[in-house]
Amino acid sequence: MERVGEQRMRRSRRRRSRQQGFRVLVKSLTIVLVVTGIMRNLLNRFEQIMNAAEVKEIDLLIHQTEGTVDHDNYTYYSLHEEGALKIILETKNGDADLYISSSRRPQYYPESYDFASTTCGMDLVEVPEDLRRPILVGVYGHPAHRRSAFTLSMYVNFRPNETYRKYKASRIGFKEKLNFIIRNTAMWRVFELIEGVFFII
Repeated sequence: MERVGEQRMRRSRRRRSRQQGFRVLVKSLTIVLVVTGIMRNLLNRFEQIMNAAEVKEIDLLIHQTEGTVDHDNYTYYSLHEEGALKIILETKNGDADLYISSSRRPQYYPESYDFASTTCGMDLVEVPEDLRRPILVGVYGHPAHRRSAFTLSMYVNFRPNETYRKYKASRIGFKEKLNFIIRNTAMWRVFELIEGVFFII
């Protein structure tokens, strides 16, 4: 009788184990189906909006930082982003100037930089897309001020319609399309901007 009871208990445990495994499998499949459905709907919505919208170009903020620089000194940044860029330096206290180079750490000597802006207010440099990367950005503290505080903003000039045409022209499946948009964060940013406009309308 004891052996029969043990056999029944083992069979019962195996049955419960199989049932638990089956429930876990069903839950996992359900989650995968739900997530896939959500991503397909999002991808369809993205395509609908991009087909309806006509956004030729937009300046997208890719980096912004605040800092200080002592008089007659430099603070340097390296920028690897491709495309046409817009770099804006806003001086909050003192007087900071902006220098750009693709080959060396720029200084105020003309032979050391490719572009510069040295106003007493907001400094702006538009960097062409064919300038070699990485770009070295130098913020110079004017000698007339002991220390200058600034905000440095970097924008990329993005053409979403042009990129989207390439995306539509390529013969790729759902997974590849999703990877394309995930990799191209600028497309997501444009999508968010346009989506907000559509909701307001």
